[in-house]
Amino acid sequence: MRRFGLLLLGTLVLGQAPKAGFAKNPVKDGPFTHLTDEPARITTLRDSVYASGVWVASGSSSPPAGPSASEIHCSRADGTCHEQMANIVAIGDSFSLTPDSADYRVTRWTEGELVAENRDVRGPILAGPCHLMGVLKIDFPSKKIYAYQTLLEPVLPSKNSNKVIDSEGMCKAANDTLWELHEDTMFSFSPDAKTVVYASQPPVK
Repeated sequence: MRRFGLLLLGTLVLGQAPKAGFAKNPVKDGPFTHLTDEPARITTLRDSVYASGVWVASGSSSPPAGPSASEIHCSRADGTCHEQMANIVAIGDSFSLTPDSADYRVTRWTEGELVAENRDVRGPILAGPCHLMGVLKIDFPSKKIYAYQTLLEPVLPSKNSNKVIDSEGMCKAANDTLWELHEDTMFSFSPDAKTVVYASQPPVK
């Protein structure tokens, strides 16, 4: 169960106020704005790893079509990672909320990183039969989690010129997508919403 609280910009126990400010550009997924943006917290035990949060675009990748939240649990004994997801996809003035899950096979688990693959990723909502591979990577030194998605085979053009959904375009949009898991946040539909970030140095305004 996910728990969200009110954003409080108060003082810490030691009496030091956290350095916070607004991001230069709001962090957005479709029409939704993240109200806070911080790295995800990873719990690492000897034989398991757990993390939860929301996905944001990394680098030049396209952001999710809407908020995408995940809980991830990896087991060294089983050699697997299980991801439980909830996705919101906005379509005009409406949106859908869908649950999903994925299982990954661990291909590498060292002191520095964990890499797991899923070669049966479902295509985007309303898209055609996209054949995708998903990769989870946990970088232990930097305490960051990444998700990479790529097409396993070419997408053939549709012969239906009157198609309503552009399956070919959506499959291609899902290719070579790199996201990073950030901490859970609340979201806003407001066009004036801003994203609060915490940093050791004041953010650029």
